[in-house]
Amino acid sequence: MISLSPQSTFVGRQRELDMLQTQLEQTMAGQGSVIIVAGEAGIGKTSLIQAFAAQAEQRGTAVLWGACFEGEWRPPYNPWVEALDDYLRTFQPEHLRQYLGPETMPLARLLPQLRLPDALPMLALSQNEERFRLYDALTRLLLHLARRQPLALILDDLHWADPDSLGALRYVARSLSRSQVLLIGIYRDPEIGLDDRHPLSDTLALLRREAGYQQLTLRGFSYPEVADYLAQSAHEALPQALVQTIHTETGGNPFFVREVFRYLLEEDKIARRAGRWTTDFSMAELGIPPGVRQVLARRLSHLSDETNTLLRFAAAFTGGFNFQILQSLTGWSDETLLNSLDEALQAGLIHPLQERPPRYDFVHTLVRHTLYEGLNPDRRARLHRRIAEALLKNQTDHSAELAYQYHASADLPGAEAGLPFCLAAAAQAQATYAPAQAVTYLRMAYDLARPDSAQRADILCRLAVAEADALLLANAAQTVNMALAALDDTDHAIEFLTVAAQALKAGGANPAMWQPLVERGLALVGQRRDIGWARLMLLLDRVEPLSSQTVYVSRWLGYNPQAIAIARASGDEADYAQTLDPLDWRSREETEAVLALARRWQRPTAILRALDVVARDLIFRHGDIPLAVERLRELLAAGERYGSIPAQAEALTQLAVCQAILGNFGEAQQTLQQAQEMAARLGALHRLRALAGIAIESILAEYLEGDWPRLAQEAARFATDPRTGQGPLGLIALNFATRNYSRAGNITEAHRFLTALTAVLEQADPTMYLYNGGVDRGATAVWELGATEFAGVYRRLALDLLAAGFQGAPLCTNALTVARMATLLGNRNEAELYFAHARSATEVEGQRPLRAITDFDEALALSRAGSTNSTQIETLLDEALAQFRALGMAGWEQRALALKEQLPAPSKTSQDYPDSLTAREVEVLRLIAEGRTNREIAAHLVISRPTVERHIANIYNKIGARNRAEATAYALNHSLV
Repeated sequence: MISLSPQSTFVGRQRELDMLQTQLEQTMAGQGSVIIVAGEAGIGKTSLIQAFAAQAEQRGTAVLWGACFEGEWRPPYNPWVEALDDYLRTFQPEHLRQYLGPETMPLARLLPQLRLPDALPMLALSQNEERFRLYDALTRLLLHLARRQPLALILDDLHWADPDSLGALRYVARSLSRSQVLLIGIYRDPEIGLDDRHPLSDTLALLRREAGYQQLTLRGFSYPEVADYLAQSAHEALPQALVQTIHTETGGNPFFVREVFRYLLEEDKIARRAGRWTTDFSMAELGIPPGVRQVLARRLSHLSDETNTLLRFAAAFTGGFNFQILQSLTGWSDETLLNSLDEALQAGLIHPLQERPPRYDFVHTLVRHTLYEGLNPDRRARLHRRIAEALLKNQTDHSAELAYQYHASADLPGAEAGLPFCLAAAAQAQATYAPAQAVTYLRMAYDLARPDSAQRADILCRLAVAEADALLLANAAQTVNMALAALDDTDHAIEFLTVAAQALKAGGANPAMWQPLVERGLALVGQRRDIGWARLMLLLDRVEPLSSQTVYVSRWLGYNPQAIAIARASGDEADYAQTLDPLDWRSREETEAVLALARRWQRPTAILRALDVVARDLIFRHGDIPLAVERLRELLAAGERYGSIPAQAEALTQLAVCQAILGNFGEAQQTLQQAQEMAARLGALHRLRALAGIAIESILAEYLEGDWPRLAQEAARFATDPRTGQGPLGLIALNFATRNYSRAGNITEAHRFLTALTAVLEQADPTMYLYNGGVDRGATAVWELGATEFAGVYRRLALDLLAAGFQGAPLCTNALTVARMATLLGNRNEAELYFAHARSATEVEGQRPLRAITDFDEALALSRAGSTNSTQIETLLDEALAQFRALGMAGWEQRALALKEQLPAPSKTSQDYPDSLTAREVEVLRLIAEGRTNREIAAHLVISRPTVERHIANIYNKIGARNRAEATAYALNHSLV
């Protein structure tokens, strides 16, 4: 018996199998990865992965397989649903529950078996956040399941994947590096290689940058592999000349090889005689058709008329077909239809799918294409209409397929009957967070609606918003214009313009796309000042350029005050939340009022926005880092509760900064890693991965060192980009470009950006967002560069901030800035006073790194001023060194040691004191011996009481004392008093 099934014949590909096995071993060791397999149609991509999957299963790996299918209609996230559905069916319900939780609940809309009976309903988020929530649920479920058993997740035919499924692929891929999941994608290379606009082209480019993947490109079989392949199929070697001819004609494409062999058999051009294969024809007389489609066409001509008719009907289905629908289409008896199915199966043109009830599909899409393209357009349209009617007759509950079949027969009368199915399919797609699928069905609906139908305007409105949600921004802008032309109700037009502008803005569209929509809406509103007007006004980012030449910085002017008042008085929670922006100035009392709102509100998007505003106020305006940590943990918990990935990423990122400021560097680095993993899921262009990411990395480098030249260049790139000036974040870029260049030792660039920053700060108001950070970063650069020409300006700016109630920025107190600038200006008394203020402020806020830096800077200031009090300098350096070492601030420790080496040898160094007591500890011990209280010691040394208590604890530990009396006796015995 001849075996011509692709599943039963597998040869060659050893190099590829070895590579796949290597990746599987790494995955089983906890290093998951992504492999992308590419090649032309029929080259054996699926056969290779099927062979690998069998080996993987033998090694205890679970194989999840999902496939995309051709055509405009596809169930939302079909390959993911197919892969998971089959696997989850292997679980008993009680066993499956251990892998589920609130974070996996969004998947229940796609996979009902994941629904927990006692689960609370999920609260709505924005469209983008809903999509992220679904992607995260998918990722978490896979990671949970992989802890039970390594997974090989295979997504076949990605060239037909919808954009939503590809978005899920990007998201999941970013989280696999430390998992036991091997993700394998398969696609047909020529399908996308000729068109850079294909969604998969963009996905692969982004995937390479964001997660990386191994590319495995298959080529045709060599001559020996073709010989082996045919020998396995025919159970005996074929004549060499015949094998060579087939190899030459097919280029070694396995599917083409198989079809040519079948063709030659059916044409009786080769035969098995006397136990071997032979032919009576010369190689030139074999007449092998030039292409696989011609081979298939000739093979089809050998089938019965009934079977050809059956296959032509089946070719109009892109996701498989079943007996019942085929019988409705043909009207044949069971026996006739079964005979035709048997003939097609025996010819190797179709195969049964592993489904219940039974379904069939073509063994390769090339077979379907050959049949379908043989139909003229009129026949195709009528065939699709018959299929639609058959589906309705059988009461098939599949709106998406009905939508496709009616749309494919749109030129025939009565096509508008498919309109409800298009709208139902669009609604289903939106309910499962698949906006790109919704776009497909709404476009079908528009095509099917009568030109004079009033429904067309509503379809266009829905389509424009869906296109914006799917990030098809240019298409959305065009559809908006079409919708406006179709709308005849002013209020409806205003509402639509608001929603469309919101969707475009949230999708990251250029302001040139959405601002004209706001302006058109405002023109329609006219002189009315109602909630509709307020919602439009709150979309406008009001900024004023401060610098637009070498650097680009704009000032946030805030939302229109009247719009804010109307939204807060007449709108809902979402409207009120929209009036809150982290860039706005708020007093401490106003920040507390926002927190009270967050705890009273019910809508998740409003709660998350309010908590974000509160946390950033506390960090960047009020300088209350310990309280900011509490609010950030509250934001993180809310983000987890509602499934908001952006909120969790924001909370973790800012929490890492706060932990670093407080000196908890181990926690900070761990939290930052979590934050980066979370932010990576949001895409490369998200704020937390772009400018904010650079700023946060720079903040951590301030304490733990970093790649200063790179950080300087990246910040400078933003600061000098004209597009940065369109928003309010230019000052952040300029702040860090200035500081980072000074730390990088690039004096020329540091001076250039310092000059630009100083000019901006002198124009701005102290309440401008991150103005205090600009004063800090600029003044720190002045201090390090010794740029005395700027010292007077920054002294004045810092004093103005103190007068306005600003204690400082996260990395520096304004008192420390005044002290540094006073030192550069030669005012030692003022410097001493403000160093004391800075020390006290950092003590109160628990900012241990900045407290140590303050001691170091005062020692440096005294040294620069030529102070002869080396004991005081050494005491300050000892204090700083003790903290730098305790905190692991190696770079700062080296600076302190270098300064200490420059000091003249004092008459009595800290090394001379008994039991390794430092100079500061000796001072405290002497005051204890004098009978001073902790409060009196703190006042005398200008330090806080907690610092005094810490010193006393260290002293007792070193000298073995248990109380003040024993400490006094020790001081007397060692002649320290």
